Amino acid sequence: MSVSSVFGKTDPGRVRANNEDSFICRYVWDRDHILLAAIDGIGGYEGGEVAAEIACSVITDYVLANPDNVCLDMVKQAVVEANNSIVRRKESDETLSGMGCVATVVLLDLAIKRAYMAHVGDSRLYVFRDGVLTKLSHDHSIVGYREEMGDLTEEEAMRHPRRNIIDRALGDVIHMADDPNFIDAAIFPIECGVSQYLLCSDGLSDMLTSRQIVSVLAEDLDPEMETESLVEMANEAGGRDNVTVVIARIDIDSSDAGATVGILHDAADTGCRSRSRWRFLIYALIVLSVIAAGILIFRNFYATHSADVEMVMADSVVRLGQG
Repeated sequence: MSVSSVFGKTDPGRVRANNEDSFICRYVWDRDHILLAAIDGIGGYEGGEVAAEIACSVITDYVLANPDNVCLDMVKQAVVEANNSIVRRKESDETLSGMGCVATVVLLDLAIKRAYMAHVGDSRLYVFRDGVLTKLSHDHSIVGYREEMGDLTEEEAMRHPRRNIIDRALGDVIHMADDPNFIDAAIFPIECGVSQYLLCSDGLSDMLTSRQIVSVLAEDLDPEMETESLVEMANEAGGRDNVTVVIARIDIDSSDAGATVGILHDAADTGCRSRSRWRFLIYALIVLSVIAAGILIFRNFYATHSADVEMVMADSVVRLGQG
């Protein structure tokens, strides 16, 4: 049995008059599937807002319309659809030619205990579990890379003058889901016990250290209170940017089947809904039935037209690959 609660908030901060951030925080299809996203617009007044809203709407609509697809592929395609929609909007409106956005999108599947991530830019995904905050996404920026490699401390990276220069964003050119150097995608296990998934824009991660974030998550409050607290702390620290925080608290009963330990980096996962397995079995039975019918027709044909020919049919083995 799993218990979940989610909450998200975006705030303009203390310096900017407009808010170019957006977010997704909702159940999709049923109570076992949760769609989360932190989206940060680029391009100044109006442009960034428009790109973020396009991404929010397109990603949500695409996921809702595709409940039976393999989840990682589907989440990646949702991000690609958002990217391409932003590009097409830019081409049709010159006043929005500089717009774009970054996005971290996560689909939580509580039924099979998997988290599917598609990520572009420098918004972030963390998981907080057993008192430890782990960053699951990787910033697409030189400063972020240097921080992860240990060349810069967290505080040095937060103060770096080139902190906000990114090398990937939605809205640059038309993409496909499997284009190299575009989407970072991964599958993470949702382990038994309590896990908190935090998605945020750089308006949070540039204002608060990991230790400060942990101080809030460790209180183990409901996601709404934690989200409100983190937004308030970011503003108290200066609020130099829009700040967006999305938190999902997941509690998987330890009596439930254990989750796979480790990180699964590709789309080998068979899908996100158990009924897909039943569909596979039905397809397999149909294929076997067609093969059997073909064999009978083949034998009857030669029995009728080739009486002098003795046919010996060897045993056959049909192997159907796992989807």
